[in-house]
Amino acid sequence: MKTDSLPPREASPREDTADGPFPYRTDISAEMRTGQTSVGVVLTLAELLERPPEAMPSPQSVVDCDALDKLFHFQHTDNSPTDTAVTISYAGYSVTIRGDGCFRIRDKR
Repeated sequence: MKTDSLPPREASPREDTADGPFPYRTDISAEMRTGQTSVGVVLTLAELLERPPEAMPSPQSVVDCDALDKLFHFQHTDNSPTDTAVTISYAGYSVTIRGDGCFRIRDKR
């Protein structure tokens, strides 16, 4: 998973609830534009959990990363938001990626 060519991420907004910062939303459209949606998933969840990205489980164990990257790269390069959405279980969280770049993490507990 190559991460050195990505632009720096802006501070991610959190939706605080009584149970902590879930659901958590951010925008991973920068990663989508470069065809690295799966990298955006790992980096964002690692950031939220305050872990180094290399300590995260491989996303390949739950989703075909090449297919995910191609799906959202294609959807995002036509310059129009889409209603495409994919939800996966990753590292104990429910992760939803939408064609407009919105990325949402929900605690599965």
